[in-house]
Amino acid sequence: MERFGWEDTEGHLHDYWFVFINGMAITYGLVPEELGQKIVDRIEAKMRAVGYTRFDLGLPGNLIPVAKNDYGPGAPGSSQREDGSDGFDVFENGGASACYAYFYIQALYQLGSRAEAERILWPMTQSYAEGKFQNGVGHRGEWRRRDGSPSGYEGFLADAYYSQLVLFKGHYGIGFGPDGFHLEKWSPLKGRRVPLRLKYMGRIIKNIDQQ
Repeated sequence: MERFGWEDTEGHLHDYWFVFINGMAITYGLVPEELGQKIVDRIEAKMRAVGYTRFDLGLPGNLIPVAKNDYGPGAPGSSQREDGSDGFDVFENGGASACYAYFYIQALYQLGSRAEAERILWPMTQSYAEGKFQNGVGHRGEWRRRDGSPSGYEGFLADAYYSQLVLFKGHYGIGFGPDGFHLEKWSPLKGRRVPLRLKYMGRIIKNIDQQ
């Protein structure tokens, strides 16, 4: 399962270093924590190796080019070269986005890699504050090249705002379940009485008690 994004009809696994797919597997507990840490360690090393640092733009969906045969004819970001390198950094072939970045950042928090999570989260948060993920119809700004220029595609994609959830669930470690709000094991608020004042089942929960 490590790093692979999909399996074709002939059973071949395709490895393009998909960041958010691996983040989903870790966040939802589909892989044991030890394996999750190994996956993250490899993705972190690969991100450094390819020189990706533009966390103000979000995260790339994949870290190496998607081959022409795997991308689909005429799709945005597709290429003429067989290895896909001439279409790389465009839209979903390595372009950067806030869309689904939540899952990788959340995975880092859950694994205790807080510094790694926040080196991504805070530049993204600044971009949110400056309206840089507010793309608007016609601006095609929810996916960007690494120089910051827009590369597609929808005009407005609400998924770009999903990553803000990581402030609540990751940074503060406040979880939510059938019994209401609780502090997750990675929460820095453990052992404290936390003022909350959030609504649950029609009533305001004032605090999360010490756990």
